[in-house]
Amino acid sequence: MKNASEGVATVVLDTSGGLEVEPGSATVNGAPTSFEMRPVHAVEALGSALVIDIPEEHRSEGAEYTVTVKYKTHPEKCSAVQWLPPEQTAAVSSC
Repeated sequence: MKNASEGVATVVLDTSGGLEVEPGSATVNGAPTSFEMRPVHAVEALGSALVIDIPEEHRSEGAEYTVTVKYKTHPEKCSAVQWLPPEQTAAVSSC
């Protein structure tokens, strides 16, 4: 990833309700970082936000880093994993 502006403190990923991220499984450049899986949105089809903290040393404009998240899905809860551009996601203020 590459920061488009100064002070980027988190990366927010839209997820489906069936995604399971285990504690300690999110990293930035290989170093563990904290994250929060927000509750499923009131409109269930919108899923939930996975908010990943970016360490201070990677928050400047133009900073480049790699975010890694180890996750599991469940056949009965999650129908697919897709990577979508922002234009294909819903802008929801509660996420």
